[in-house]
Amino acid sequence: MQGRELVPTPRAEALAPAVRDALLHVQLSVISWDPLNPAQSDRRFRISLSDFMTLVFFERIVERVAWEAPGVSFELLPRADHPDELLRRGEVDFLIFLNVFMSSAHPKAK
Repeated sequence: MQGRELVPTPRAEALAPAVRDALLHVQLSVISWDPLNPAQSDRRFRISLSDFMTLVFFERIVERVAWEAPGVSFELLPRADHPDELLRRGEVDFLIFLNVFMSSAHPKAK
Protein backbone atom coordinates (compact mmCIF):
# COMPACT_ATOMS: atom_id res chain seq x y z
CA MET A 1 0.00 0.00 0.00
CA GLN A 2 1.38 3.36 -0.96
CA GLY A 3 -0.17 6.18 0.92
CA ARG A 4 -3.91 5.63 0.79
CA GLU A 5 -4.16 3.44 -2.32
CA LEU A 6 -3.89 -0.29 -2.87
CA VAL A 7 -1.21 -1.50 -5.23
CA PRO A 8 -1.21 -5.06 -6.61
CA THR A 9 1.71 -7.23 -5.67
CA PRO A 10 4.01 -8.48 -8.43
CA ARG A 11 2.38 -11.91 -8.03
CA ALA A 12 -1.12 -10.43 -8.46
CA GLU A 13 0.00 -8.58 -11.58
CA ALA A 14 1.50 -11.80 -12.98
CA LEU A 15 -1.77 -13.68 -12.33
CA ALA A 16 -4.03 -10.95 -13.74
CA PRO A 17 -4.09 -12.18 -17.38
CA ALA A 18 -4.86 -15.77 -16.35
CA VAL A 19 -7.57 -14.65 -13.93
CA ARG A 20 -9.08 -12.36 -16.58
CA ASP A 21 -9.13 -15.25 -19.09
CA ALA A 22 -10.68 -17.62 -16.55
CA LEU A 23 -13.42 -15.13 -15.66
CA LEU A 24 -14.13 -14.50 -19.33
CA HIS A 25 -14.41 -18.25 -19.93
CA VAL A 26 -16.86 -18.62 -17.03
CA GLN A 27 -18.89 -15.64 -18.23
CA LEU A 28 -19.09 -16.99 -21.78
CA SER A 29 -20.08 -20.42 -20.50
CA VAL A 30 -22.95 -18.96 -18.52
CA ILE A 31 -24.11 -16.64 -21.30
CA SER A 32 -23.92 -19.26 -24.05
CA TRP A 33 -25.79 -21.90 -22.05
CA ASP A 34 -28.18 -23.65 -24.39
CA PRO A 35 -31.78 -23.92 -23.25
CA LEU A 36 -33.50 -27.28 -23.51
CA ASN A 37 -34.61 -28.12 -27.04
CA PRO A 38 -37.34 -30.70 -26.35
CA ALA A 39 -37.46 -32.18 -29.84
CA GLN A 40 -33.73 -32.98 -29.81
CA SER A 41 -33.10 -33.61 -26.13
CA ASP A 42 -32.09 -37.03 -24.82
CA ARG A 43 -32.01 -35.88 -21.22
CA ARG A 44 -33.14 -38.12 -18.37
CA PHE A 45 -35.05 -36.37 -15.59
CA ARG A 46 -35.00 -37.81 -12.08
CA ILE A 47 -38.34 -37.18 -10.39
CA SER A 48 -39.35 -38.01 -6.84
CA LEU A 49 -43.10 -38.41 -6.46
CA SER A 50 -45.70 -40.32 -4.50
CA ASP A 51 -47.49 -43.39 -5.86
CA PHE A 52 -50.72 -41.39 -5.95
CA MET A 53 -49.16 -38.63 -8.05
CA THR A 54 -47.68 -41.25 -10.37
CA LEU A 55 -51.12 -42.71 -11.04
CA VAL A 56 -53.13 -39.50 -11.22
CA PHE A 57 -50.79 -36.91 -12.62
CA PHE A 58 -47.73 -38.40 -14.26
CA GLU A 59 -49.42 -40.32 -17.08
CA ARG A 60 -50.42 -37.03 -18.71
CA ILE A 61 -46.87 -35.74 -18.45
CA VAL A 62 -45.47 -38.86 -20.12
CA GLU A 63 -47.97 -38.61 -22.98
CA ARG A 64 -47.13 -34.96 -23.61
CA VAL A 65 -43.38 -35.50 -23.40
CA ALA A 66 -43.54 -38.53 -25.72
CA TRP A 67 -45.11 -36.26 -28.33
CA GLU A 68 -42.95 -33.14 -27.86
CA ALA A 69 -39.66 -34.65 -26.65
CA PRO A 70 -39.44 -38.29 -27.74
CA GLY A 71 -35.82 -38.70 -26.59
CA VAL A 72 -36.48 -37.52 -23.03
CA SER A 73 -36.79 -40.18 -20.34
CA PHE A 74 -37.68 -40.26 -16.68
CA GLU A 75 -36.36 -42.03 -13.63
CA LEU A 76 -39.10 -42.13 -11.02
CA LEU A 77 -37.99 -42.30 -7.41
CA PRO A 78 -40.12 -42.92 -4.31
CA ARG A 79 -40.57 -40.15 -1.79
CA ALA A 80 -37.58 -39.87 0.51
CA ASP A 81 -37.59 -38.79 4.16
CA HIS A 82 -36.09 -35.41 3.23
CA PRO A 83 -36.92 -34.79 -0.44
CA ASP A 84 -35.83 -31.16 -0.25
CA GLU A 85 -32.29 -32.34 0.50
CA LEU A 86 -32.27 -34.53 -2.64
CA LEU A 87 -33.28 -31.50 -4.67
CA ARG A 88 -30.71 -29.27 -2.98
CA ARG A 89 -27.92 -31.80 -3.68
CA GLY A 90 -28.98 -32.20 -7.31
CA GLU A 91 -29.92 -35.87 -6.88
CA VAL A 92 -33.40 -35.21 -8.31
CA ASP A 93 -34.62 -32.66 -10.84
CA PHE A 94 -38.24 -32.39 -9.63
CA LEU A 95 -40.35 -33.16 -6.57
CA ILE A 96 -44.06 -33.78 -7.15
CA PHE A 97 -46.09 -34.34 -3.98
CA LEU A 98 -49.59 -33.67 -2.80
CA ASN A 99 -50.19 -31.81 0.44
CA VAL A 100 -53.58 -32.20 2.04
CA PHE A 101 -54.97 -29.16 3.79
CA MET A 102 -58.13 -29.39 5.86
CA SER A 103 -59.75 -27.96 8.90
CA SER A 104 -58.87 -29.64 12.17
CA ALA A 105 -62.65 -30.04 12.62
CA HIS A 106 -62.92 -32.19 9.47
CA PRO A 107 -63.88 -35.83 10.26
CA LYS A 108 -60.85 -37.16 8.32
CA ALA A 109 -58.46 -34.98 10.35
CA LYS A 110 -58.77 -37.17 13.42
